[in-house]
This record gives sequence, C-alpha cells and structure tokens, in this order.
Amino acid sequence: MKLLLNDLRSYLMNIFNHYAEYYDLLYSTKDYESEVNYVDGLIKKYSLSAKTILDLGCGTGSHDFHFARKGYSVYGIDMSQNMIAIARKKQQVQGLLNLEFVQGNIASLSLNKAFDTIVSLFHVMNYFTTNNDMESGFASVSRHLKSGAVFIFDFWYGPAVLSNLPKTGVKNLENSKIKVRRLVDPIMDVNRNLVHVNYEINVEEKSSSQVITFKETHTVRYFFIPEIELLFERLGMEIINFEEWLTSRSVGKDTFGVCLVARKK
Repeated sequence: MKLLLNDLRSYLMNIFNHYAEYYDLLYSTKDYESEVNYVDGLIKKYSLSAKTILDLGCGTGSHDFHFARKGYSVYGIDMSQNMIAIARKKQQVQGLLNLEFVQGNIASLSLNKAFDTIVSLFHVMNYFTTNNDMESGFASVSRHLKSGAVFIFDFWYGPAVLSNLPKTGVKNLENSKIKVRRLVDPIMDVNRNLVHVNYEINVEEKSSSQVITFKETHTVRYFFIPEIELLFERLGMEIINFEEWLTSRSVGKDTFGVCLVARKK
C-alpha cells in the first residue's frame, strides 16, 4: 500500500481513533514505570541537565505521567484526538501540572520551540514506512531538538525481524465493563522492509453480552542501523548509542527491540 503524506495522516488517525477506547486495557500489563526508569537512566547518562521532554506519539500519556513525577516538563503529541482526550482526563485525575497534551502530526510538527530531550516510545517511529516518511519524521525530530540534545527511541530491528519472523497470537483481557480478545496475524513484505500487522478485535460488553468486532491493519517498517546513520547524517544528528531495549545488552540478530540514542550536532 503506497500512501502520500496526507493519506498516511488520515489512515493513521482512523486506526488510532478507533483503537483509543481499548488501548489502555490492551496494554494494562505493560510496565510503563520500568520503561521510564530505563529511559530516565539514558537521559541522565547522555544529557544530565535535561529538564524538558517532547514525547512523539504519546498515546494516552502513560509514560509521560512517570516522566512528570520525576520532575521533567513534558509535552506530549499524538495524532489521535481520542488518545489525547484520554490523556487529558487522566492528567486531571492525577493533578500533574508539568504536562501538556496536544493533537498533532509528527511529520509536519512545527512548535517553534526546541527541547532538551525528545523521546518516541513503543515503536512509534516504525510507522514511517517509506523513505520520504522516515525523512519527514526524523527531520521533525531534528527541528525540535536543541543543539547537543538527545533523541531516544525504540524500534523493530531488521536483522532480528528477519531471523525471528513475527508470530500470530491471541490476547485476552477484561475489566469491570468489557472483555477484549485480540487476534494478531502479521504478514511480511520483505522487499519493502514492512510488516502488515492485522488485528481482529472482539469487544464484549459484560452488562448486555453485546459483542462488536472490528479489524485493523497496522503497517510498520523495521529499521537497520546503516539506513538510520545515513539519514541522521543529512539531518545533522549522530548515533551515540544503541542497545537492546530495557536490558542494555549488545544488539544482535535476536534483538527484536532496539533502543537508540542520537545527539543533534
């Protein structure tokens, strides 16, 4: 599927607006606090004086609340207005003031300000699936980074994706109101470095036993270090570290999730 930038924006908004209602339940077992502690350690290692964070693809804000409690001023951007609405409601409940959530498109973002650190977590950058998309997305990062500031993001690592092909699977979760069953069927497009992740999501309302079913396809691109190095060179950035996400181990052909730290020159 070939999409122009405007088409890509519309496509992603439709997917994530539908997904937002069930997002927090689907990822309720995700350890956001540990992930933030890990990223905070990288920030302190490579940008000790950082006080401000721009989070690209913030979702419903679950990482950002932990960053805010650590004293950072956080500006969260997400394409989905529904995700942002949920983040703002959660912010009101938690009473954190050093947070701002705004709907926006990463590739065309223009905030007229620069940040000490930019993060993009949970494979958000993998949604830039063409060379032009990648350049637009990473150029936006460069525009919003202060000189000497760092960008930290995680991504699907190409050698590991090809060595350990993504698998089909089922996930079942529930809360007091609904049951959710999600089936995953990934389809590889190795000539374009893409995975078409097909979801079928069944949601049962407990009070009425009514079930709704919808299907979505999330297309993601797996990255290789040399292509990122080449792109960063054009954008005035450089890779200063890459390692296995959360473990800090060296990267190899079995490292599906990689965390990369880049600095703006």
